Amino acid sequence: MPKEIPEELRRFLLKRIKDSNFVTHLGIDTVEYEVGRVLLKLPVKDFMVNPYGVLHGGVLSTLVDTAMGFSAFTTIKLPEMVAAGELNINFLRPGKGSKILYSEGKVYKRGKRLIFCEGMVWDDVSEEPIIRATSIMVVFKPTRGSE
Repeated sequence: MPKEIPEELRRFLLKRIKDSNFVTHLGIDTVEYEVGRVLLKLPVKDFMVNPYGVLHGGVLSTLVDTAMGFSAFTTIKLPEMVAAGELNINFLRPGKGSKILYSEGKVYKRGKRLIFCEGMVWDDVSEEPIIRATSIMVVFKPTRGSE
């Protein structure tokens, strides 16, 4: 059974998503979240596709990085924060003809200072992943005024 996110952290996470200018500019939206797991959705827009009709790798990278980052956020104790310390992405197939992208981020190991995550992006065309990724998130306490 999924573990519920504490209410204060849930409110913080949803506000963090809403206040992220780049995430909202792209149109990334939260579908599901629980401790250690986040599922995001992104409607594909014309500017996200390159001249060959394939989704831009930067859009895919941003989506999976966001999913893994927010999955790590579900495990923190406020006022802790997380930031990507390492990001590895494997592009498995081109995203062509996609109308909607989905990305799942999961925490597979939580340490005191590091959170190890894995992520995947797929689309409405095929359930086969477009990319698989891993990330190491660094846990830190913000300095005054940087929250």
